[in-house]
Formats: sequence, C-alpha cells, structure tokens
Amino acid sequence: MSTDSATTHKLKEMFLLGAGFSKACNASMPLMKDLSEKILNADEFEKYRHFGDVESLLTFLSRKYPWEEAHTPHSKKADYVYLTQVIGAIVNDSQSVAHETPSQNLENFVKYIHENQSHVLTLNYDTLIELCYSKLVKGAHPDSYYPMPFTPASKRMEGSIIGGGSTPCAQIYKLHGSLNMYYSGNDNFFGESIYISATPFISRAQANKNVYFSAKQVSDKVNLIVPPHL
Repeated sequence: MSTDSATTHKLKEMFLLGAGFSKACNASMPLMKDLSEKILNADEFEKYRHFGDVESLLTFLSRKYPWEEAHTPHSKKADYVYLTQVIGAIVNDSQSVAHETPSQNLENFVKYIHENQSHVLTLNYDTLIELCYSKLVKGAHPDSYYPMPFTPASKRMEGSIIGGGSTPCAQIYKLHGSLNMYYSGNDNFFGESIYISATPFISRAQANKNVYFSAKQVSDKVNLIVPPHL
C-alpha cells in the first residue's frame, strides 16, 4: 500500500468500554459486582444465590440442557425475562441519578469520539453516552450513532425503520443490548424488529414526550439484555 493510500484510508480509533467506564463517569452507576449483590440477595432470587454473580445466572437461564425436565426451560425463561427487567430497572434508577450530575469526563469523551468519528464497543446496558451525545451534538439521534437499523417505538405500527442518519457521528455498538432497546423476549428473535427509544425514560412523563418512545407501543416488549456468555 502506498503512503498516500495509507493516509487516505486512516484507521479510526476504537474503544471497548465496560462497567468501569460508567462508574468512573458517576459513582451511582453499578459495577457487575454491585448488581450481583443487590439482585442475588433479594428474596425472589434466593434459589439462585449460589451462582454468585448475575452474569453466570443470565447465562444459565438462557440455555437449555439435555438433562432438564420438559417444563424446566419454560420456568427458566420466565425467570430470565424477569431478571433482565430487574437489571434494567436498577441500571435505569442509577442512570437517573447520574443524569442529574453531568460528568465533565463523559462530555470530554463524547466530544472526542464525535470529532474523530471513533467506533465505540460497549458492554454496558446504560445509555450515558447516548444521553450525553444527544445533549452535546445537534441532530445526534439513534439513527446516526447506531450502525444497525432499528424501529422507533412510537412508529411501530407504521413499520418505520431508522438507520444511517444524516448527522455524521461516532458509531456505538451495544454488544450486550441496551436499556433503550426492546424485543419480544423470544429465544429465537433473530430477524425480528428491535424497537428503540431515543433514550431510556428518566420519568414516565418525559418518555411520553419522546418521539422514539411510547409506553403503549412497547407494553408487550422487554428490554434487550444479552447474556454475557453465549
């Protein structure tokens, strides 16, 4: 490859983020250890306490094993869906607190990835980056910073799909799902529409004003939270 060609096709920076990033942005955000302690110490998850951490439990509940009785996978699936909703509620509550105290470090990071059109791979369920992005960059919406096409929840009945927005932004890849992504909850959901809100709701009143989010449109959906070990 010639020098000119190498310069023209400059590789973009890539960042891989975990829970430590969100924790560094705001102390209210939980690490996986914090989530595990809070959830597994709850009475409704007492029978799963021996797993020790939520990641292992998510993986166990999402898998089917040949030695299980016929009814067991159905019971596990119900527990899995419930667990993902509990995780979503805890993370969203923490994010609501973080949203009240803007992080300068987060804003600096978002400005940097935007200016450099970076690629961000995140394992986090929260949307701190997206909230900050929409605040700092005019015209930044899920269709501009998510590389995959999604359907706005409020446009569900119309079958509208967003993807590849006109505002050039950094690209954010949510490897383990996200609070603002909704799906049917089926085991085999590949190929079905994933519905999205511009941001997860901080309050129900704010959610109802959001063009990307309608409580009615996702009342039969659950948060897309992907098991960490597949």
